[in-house]
Amino acid sequence: MAARIVFERLDPLIVPLRPCFDVALRRIDIPALEGGGPLARLIARQGELQCAHNGFEQLARENSALPRDLLNFHWDPVASGAALGWDCFRTTEVALEVVEGVDGSLAFEERPDAPMRRTLTSVDVESFRAAWLERVLRV
Repeated sequence: MAARIVFERLDPLIVPLRPCFDVALRRIDIPALEGGGPLARLIARQGELQCAHNGFEQLARENSALPRDLLNFHWDPVASGAALGWDCFRTTEVALEVVEGVDGSLAFEERPDAPMRRTLTSVDVESFRAAWLERVLRV
């Protein structure tokens, strides 16, 4: 499996889902995006559609830790920004072993004798939001 080879031979930054939950596309971002270029306007429209399709308004109402104006989560922008070394991310070294599930999927398990892997631990949400919006609006 290609992913196993990458994780065993290289040192990619691991971006778990947990820190990504803190960073979201929000309705407050829509006016700026709608005032931007074609990419920014497309992201605004897709955010609205994703919110409706995935029921994120109800999810936000039911989960107080989420922003009330949640449209979508920034999974890919967080991973990309972290990989590019934006200064709004914090990482640490964690002993993680690559393990294969019964269905062939890969996961990481913390084990004391496992290789140390760079892992994203947190995001400065407001710094990320500003950096992301600036870059999207620049295109």
